[in-house]
Amino acid sequence: MRARSTATLLLVASATSPALAQDLQIVECSLGCASGSGGQITCSTVDIRENEQIDVVFDRPVDPASVAAAAFQIVDVANGAVPPGQLVAHPEDPRRSSFRPELIGTGTGAVAFGFGRNRAYQIRIPGTAQGDAGPFLTGTDGTPNTNRLLCTVFTSLGVGPGFTRECVATVNSTGLPARIDATGTTSRLANDLTPEGSGLPALGVGAFVVGSEPALARIGTCARCGDFGPSALVGTTWYAQYVFRDRLPTGAAGVGTSDALRFTVHP
Repeated sequence: MRARSTATLLLVASATSPALAQDLQIVECSLGCASGSGGQITCSTVDIRENEQIDVVFDRPVDPASVAAAAFQIVDVANGAVPPGQLVAHPEDPRRSSFRPELIGTGTGAVAFGFGRNRAYQIRIPGTAQGDAGPFLTGTDGTPNTNRLLCTVFTSLGVGPGFTRECVATVNSTGLPARIDATGTTSRLANDLTPEGSGLPALGVGAFVVGSEPALARIGTCARCGDFGPSALVGTTWYAQYVFRDRLPTGAAGVGTSDALRFTVHP
C-alpha cells in the first residue's frame, strides 16, 4: 500500500555505516524517507503530485557544481526516461538540493508537468557507504555524499497548488523569523489565493509583494492581494513575500522580510 508522509523526518546515518564522519550526509527528505542500515536511506512508494518539488537536505552546504543528473537521479520506472525538470542548488539555503518538474505548454492553453500522470519514478542519490561508483553530490569542501537515497514516487495526486517555500528569513525584533503562508489555490479562474503572514512585529506596517522573478536584491512588483492581475498568465511562475518595517538592533528603523512562496498559476 502506498502511503504519503505529511512530515519531514530527520535522518540519522546508521552507526554501522563505514563512512567517515567528515563525509557529506543526507539529513532530511521531503518524501518522508527513513534511515536504514549501512548508509542506505529508503522509503515505501510515496504518492506525489505532478508538479511536486523533491527536496533533499544535507548536513552542510553542497557544491552547486555537483548538483547534476548523474548524482541526483530521477527516472521513469517503466521506460528509464528522465523526466523534464530542473535540478536546483539553493543559494539562500545551500544545504538543500531539489528537483523541480518542468512546466510544459500543450499548445491548447492547458499545462502539463515533467512528472507524467499516474507514473512511477525512482529517485536515487548515490552514496559512498554502499560502494556506489558515483559521481556524487559533494560538500563545498569536496567530500562526497555518504548515505545512498533510494525511493519510488507515484504521481497519483494530480496537480496541486504548487506552493514551494523559498529563501530563509532572518530573526526580526520579535525574536522570530517572519513566515508567509497562503490559503486558497493558484487557479486563475478561482482567483482565491490569500497570503498570510506570521512572526511579525506588533503594530508594524508592511505589505505583501509579488514578483515574476526571484532576486536576492529585488523583491518584486507590488500586486493586490488575492488578484493575480493581467500579467499572471496560466503557466507562469510567481514569487510572494511579505515586507515590513522593523526596528534594527541599533534602535534605528529598518526593513524586514519573510521567507517567500513560489507558485505556478493554473487554469
